[in-house]
Amino acid sequence: MKWQRAPRWTESQLFVAALVLPFILYDLTLHLSRLSLHFNEIAEPANVGTGAGLLLTIHWLLGDIAFALLACVLLLVRNQHGRLWVAVAIVLQIGALALGLINTASHVYFMQTADALDWPLLNHMFWNPHDLGLLLAGEVTVGQWCLCGMVFVLAMVGPWLVRAWALRAAHHEFYLGRERRSRAVAFSLVLLTLPAVALGSLPPGVAVKDRATAQSPVFYVASTALAASRPIDPAVDQAIAAARFFEPGRLSIERVSEKPPRNLVIVILESTRARAVTPYEPSLQTTPFLDSLARRSLVVDKAYAVIPSTAKALTAIFCSIYPSLSLEPRALTTGLLGRCLPKLLAEQGYQTLYMQTANPRFEGRLRAVPSMGFETFLKPDDMPSAGYEEANFLGREDDMMLGPSEQWLRAHREGPIFAAYLTVNAHHDYNRLTRHGDHHFFSADDALDRYLNNVHADDVFLRSLFAQYAKLGLLRNTLFVIVADHGEAFGEHGRRAHNSVPYEEALRVPMLFHDPTGERVQPGHLPGPVSQLDILPTVLELLGFRIQSGRLHGISIFDSPPDRVLITSCLGTCMTRVTASEAVIHHFGRRSDELYDLQSDPLEQNDLAKARPLIVQQRVAELRNFQRRLNAFFFFHALRARQPEARAP
Repeated sequence: MKWQRAPRWTESQLFVAALVLPFILYDLTLHLSRLSLHFNEIAEPANVGTGAGLLLTIHWLLGDIAFALLACVLLLVRNQHGRLWVAVAIVLQIGALALGLINTASHVYFMQTADALDWPLLNHMFWNPHDLGLLLAGEVTVGQWCLCGMVFVLAMVGPWLVRAWALRAAHHEFYLGRERRSRAVAFSLVLLTLPAVALGSLPPGVAVKDRATAQSPVFYVASTALAASRPIDPAVDQAIAAARFFEPGRLSIERVSEKPPRNLVIVILESTRARAVTPYEPSLQTTPFLDSLARRSLVVDKAYAVIPSTAKALTAIFCSIYPSLSLEPRALTTGLLGRCLPKLLAEQGYQTLYMQTANPRFEGRLRAVPSMGFETFLKPDDMPSAGYEEANFLGREDDMMLGPSEQWLRAHREGPIFAAYLTVNAHHDYNRLTRHGDHHFFSADDALDRYLNNVHADDVFLRSLFAQYAKLGLLRNTLFVIVADHGEAFGEHGRRAHNSVPYEEALRVPMLFHDPTGERVQPGHLPGPVSQLDILPTVLELLGFRIQSGRLHGISIFDSPPDRVLITSCLGTCMTRVTASEAVIHHFGRRSDELYDLQSDPLEQNDLAKARPLIVQQRVAELRNFQRRLNAFFFFHALRARQPEARAP
């Protein structure tokens, strides 16, 4: 009897190999490209050699390795043509597709921001498909779309093509019938999934700057999902007491001045950091008009965003309510926007206007702006767009607002009026605007150069806006406030954009108050620090109102003490405690906490945390306590907002 060699591969083994191996190679390629382009943002270069680099690679691939081991569950199914086998195979394909998409999305996000993609952001985009669509259309390149297509082919098509090829193969190297071999090896491989997951949740064993960027994306997303699902506080009494710290009550105002009411204009400069404008950086001639205006205005030297996010900034500026630390618009969904500045002034006879050229569906502005009390909301659809350039994926340049603004002002010039303008020119991805010239300020970084060029375009918009008020005879009777929603980072501390940046480049913003008459606001400088939360109480005071009931989270800038402590937060795992002379940044374990002396080190280059650990420990305890109070505040307001639904039949 002639001896026959056993087949090398079973059908299940071939399918698993065809599903897993291409993904490991694909994700390995993504990781190596990250390391080659952004090594300094991931690892501590002085401590990393070839062996450490290999450990980093293995650690990042542990998500893929765990999935490969789990996929061996298919080898436990005996009948390789039965329904159970097909069902398990399809489930594994869906898992592979999800894994590949998470890894790809994490790679794209990291390449744009040098930060790790987390569950709150993924969840937000899932429930806000319009925001996701804008981001995909505006910021995902053709090459990155090709990566997504490759993921789909590898997960959903590739394994079945390989299986079809095996079934039609002329030779007999594949065992295609009912599997009768021992399943002990396959079962052991499946059990190894657990230690692979455990290893993936541990630190990489290599000195890294940020644990999250070194971790497997799927494990980091899973860990942030678990963290987001934790309850507010097991000690309910303590949580209630903490929530009262932020309770505003029902806010109302009354007029105390006998003079005729003055108009109010607030201009919010999108993504404009303090060091990007000439009044704060005289060597940078990006904003000559704003510079000349600053000489006739009260300039706040140190003003800070509460959270580097436009939606959160609008809540702080117009409502003087500290926004929630999550991506979700909890101030909106819990009904906290009902007593904001537009509503309060409308009750005093003001006519109110809000304008922006950005897509109004992004970040739920269509709901938020009316909820704050603005009577008129002029959107891009209400403005002529012909001849105006695309500033970024959100909208066209801000000059689009000038025509509709003049029409509205002419119709409401008898006043008093409150008008708010949100610009968009400086938002990423910084398409270079050229209608007012092509200006170059920083040749070493093209993105930064395009950004500064667009900041200059906003300066031209401001000049035109002030000229419009002067032409209509409204200038002298109007109080102007100019502030940014947040700043923008360009790798000064490794990260880019703004959402997850807890440093001065993203948090410190320009802020000035301009009174053309000089009666209520004298030109000069206010040292600070002050917050965006302080704008509402300040303008109420300047307009001749006082708070009758309720309370605000901010105070008048004229009452802000020089030793004031401000708490800011990024949309992610970081918070900053900042004073006039010190910044302490807490990263919640992702990276080492930081301490900077802002007087001697305003650009935050010399970290003093290791030299002063007790100070850092005390400051971090303050930040944690603040976070607990704020989370409790929104937690109980969310419960209160759901009560009517609970009572409904």
